[in-house]
Amino acid sequence: MKTYINILILFFTTTISFSQTTDLPQNPKAGMCYTNEFDYSKKYKGWVEVDCNTIKRKPEDFNSSENVRKRCYELESYKEKLLNLGYKFDKSGLYSKSFIKAHNT
Repeated sequence: MKTYINILILFFTTTISFSQTTDLPQNPKAGMCYTNEFDYSKKYKGWVEVDCNTIKRKPEDFNSSENVRKRCYELESYKEKLLNLGYKFDKSGLYSKSFIKAHNT
């Protein structure tokens, strides 16, 4: 019985530790909103504090399958452009450190 309890504790501990994301704003303030937007024409800044009242994006528009396909196509074509310019990064990651470094140079 003790073995089963230890296995359950180990399972839940590893599940919880791997389910947490590490890509969060540093020292967030309560009541403030943050955005992590990527703009192809600007340097990537990471998490930026924004006024919560200025966020007017509708979730149904943003998450529609057509918009998701469009954003994925834009990102993939931009990655191809950077790769053709000679930058080296892992193409599979969405915003890997090497991709951000290539974008910001």
